[in-house]
Amino acid sequence: MSKTITWEEIAPQTFIFDSKGQWVRNWFSNMVQEVVTIDDIEWNSVENYYQAMKSMDGDTQMLFPNLTPSGAKSMGRKVIIRPDWDEHRVAVMRKALRSNPLFFNLIPKHHVYTFMQKL
Repeated sequence: MSKTITWEEIAPQTFIFDSKGQWVRNWFSNMVQEVVTIDDIEWNSVENYYQAMKSMDGDTQMLFPNLTPSGAKSMGRKVIIRPDWDEHRVAVMRKALRSNPLFFNLIPKHHVYTFMQKL
């Protein structure tokens, strides 16, 4: 006999809401405006943090936390990119994803741990 699946079991996996109760259509996007705290700084999105880390200048980095995600992406195209960016960008994104509550609250923990490991 198969088990009956209830709405309560399906809904959390089907409909994702941010901390303000707004439906998130593409919850895995870096452009979702969901505050993430990284190194004791609140960033408006994963994209904000990622774009800020392209610069090595602390003052430039601090221009990014409160921008919209699209504003951060636009500004990220204008900063002087650190010379070692290609070597660090994957680690920066991993750090950002690990701090994203939408990412960690939805995906089963064993998938997250597998995703974060080099297989």
